[in-house]
Amino acid sequence: MNNINYLSVIIPVLNEEENIDILISRLSRVLGQREICDRYEIIFVDDGSTDSTRGRVIEACERNDNIKAIFFRRNFGKSAALMAGFKEACGEVILTMDGDLQDEPTEIHKLVNKLNEGYDLVSGWKRTRNDSLEKVVASRIFNWIISRVLRLKLHDFNSGFKIYKSWTVKDIRLSGNLYRFLPVFVERQGGRVAEVPVTHNKRIHGISKYGLKRYLHGLFDLLTMIFLSSFLFRPMYFFGLAGLPLMGLGISGGFYLLVKHLFWLVTGDISYQLNSRPLLIIALGITGLGLSIFLFGLLAELILHVSSATTTPFFYSIEKTISKRQGSERG
Repeated sequence: MNNINYLSVIIPVLNEEENIDILISRLSRVLGQREICDRYEIIFVDDGSTDSTRGRVIEACERNDNIKAIFFRRNFGKSAALMAGFKEACGEVILTMDGDLQDEPTEIHKLVNKLNEGYDLVSGWKRTRNDSLEKVVASRIFNWIISRVLRLKLHDFNSGFKIYKSWTVKDIRLSGNLYRFLPVFVERQGGRVAEVPVTHNKRIHGISKYGLKRYLHGLFDLLTMIFLSSFLFRPMYFFGLAGLPLMGLGISGGFYLLVKHLFWLVTGDISYQLNSRPLLIIALGITGLGLSIFLFGLLAELILHVSSATTTPFFYSIEKTISKRQGSERG
């Protein structure tokens, strides 16, 4: 295993007061042996905790020069926490893990070994999950669907235990729960993606932050990801696929009515008269709807070409950042 020069470990936390000290102890023991990296930093991103998590993290920063902390003003979600961590990270390699002790620090070497084989992102696959049966079944169904719809063969998209080369995530923009699809974003950028089986511990302290609504969110996120991965830089393709068929259907209906109207002019049969046909209103409506969708596509193309990714706002608000090593507290 080749040592990493500088490793950044990003840990989003929300109400994990009982796990902070244990996690730091386990991580420091693994990373301090220098078998994995020469230097490291641990970045906690507190996503609006309401218990004593913030105090525990601040105390850890005061004790350990390798620990940084970012505190959100309120809960913005895991995607925002990861984006803030990615922006703050200094290492050429970035590791993400959850703060609930279910990710095992002693398994980091597996991710590093796989990364050293030439991959840009390696995801930990919780082959044996220590969760409820409901969560296990739902996760397997979700991962099966995602891997086939998005054509990226992974067993565990939901895993927060991942290691990245920093170029893959430095400028990424995430919203909602799109952090699940980070391997897809990296693969679409031309990065090489792999996964390795890792140990998944049973949660001892605290409670899961995900309820039944995560299934509905998962469906919306999948639809969003399909759109982003297929049409992000070609919105006209999406709107054109929807608008042009409607326009074609409306115009065909109008042509049909026009032919019937010509029959009225020739035969005098009132049933062929154009203004007595309800289908005329339907054809005009469908044509107008298709044209509107098509014009939305043109507008999306215009917005895309005049905007820049650097102007995209971050969807979170940082109250303060603590970094003892740099001797700073920003807020």
